[in-house]
Amino acid sequence: MYGKRRSSLYFPHYLIKDKMEQKNEREMEIELVKKYLVAEGYNNISTNVTILGKSGIQHPFDILAKSYDQRDSIAVDVIAEEKELGIEEMLKIFAKLYDTSLRNSTVVILSELTPEAKRFAEYSNIKIFKKKELEEKIKIREHFIPSGVPGLDKILGGFLKGRVYLLVGKAGTGKTTFGIQFLLQGSKNGEVGLLITTDQKPENLIYDFEISDIKLRDYIAESLLHILDLTRQVEELKMKLGSGDISPVEYSSRIINDLFRHATRIKAERIVIDSFTTLMLSHHVWSRDIARKMILSIEDIGATTLLIKDAPPSREELEEVFVQGVILLDHDDTGRYIQVTKAKGSSFDTLKHHINYKKGIGICIKE
Repeated sequence: MYGKRRSSLYFPHYLIKDKMEQKNEREMEIELVKKYLVAEGYNNISTNVTILGKSGIQHPFDILAKSYDQRDSIAVDVIAEEKELGIEEMLKIFAKLYDTSLRNSTVVILSELTPEAKRFAEYSNIKIFKKKELEEKIKIREHFIPSGVPGLDKILGGFLKGRVYLLVGKAGTGKTTFGIQFLLQGSKNGEVGLLITTDQKPENLIYDFEISDIKLRDYIAESLLHILDLTRQVEELKMKLGSGDISPVEYSSRIINDLFRHATRIKAERIVIDSFTTLMLSHHVWSRDIARKMILSIEDIGATTLLIKDAPPSREELEEVFVQGVILLDHDDTGRYIQVTKAKGSSFDTLKHHINYKKGIGICIKE
């Protein structure tokens, strides 16, 4: 009813002086928890909800929130206590969690616990955070934004704001779909997205996604998604470069200037370049310098950017040296998978995670 996996957070608050102070501080605690949940990838936050237990009893919770990818939901109670919580209180909490099937992956925030209660919490797989730890987690998570790919943020932790990431994969592995999901996640949150296309017509791309029930026109109409077609311009610049009319430095400067002008005009917060391979000068003596200049210049725009590269990951490419993170889309005998191979500033795993495609959503990591 509320998601495939549910967990519960308990936040007792003590040393309350009067009812008004208690109400104000309780509201502050709830707002802190809501802020934490948003930072952890939860939205659709509701307050003062009830969950029906297996016993038929309706159990009240202060907060119920669903994750961005709709896979998880989390129930939260803010418990005000002036004294330490002992084993009896922990048993009551566990009974409530058990009856509502919330006993797994449970997180409990407490001011103080007796030694017996702490041991019971550990035995019952109830994780404990101090309020300061919660605030520190919020501070860290505020620098990240959700990817838009269901299940990926559990692996990657999201994208660091304002940084440049590289998405690498062979043809047909879902790179463009990934990029659109990334942009639309921002659009749903009110962020302006910019898609730079270098090898396909925007109208064809829009039509292809409409067939999959992903309506780009709605976001375009609201000016939350913009598409800039640089196909012809890149071709003309490469012809001038080949004839010696412009230098490699001038080639990259013209592209960056156009990108910067469009991005700043619409105040883009997310950018996808599909494909970055087309912009690069393959096997050119200046290829490394051009890659470095373009990536650093793109980062100066200030938007979180995803560069799409049409190449198999047989070796470390030049672009991978200069970006914040690298994500691989590929397939083998076991099926299609996604793998994070680099993510500076994030805790991540390098395992291969199998993916599938869901109509109306796009790429999803299999559970």
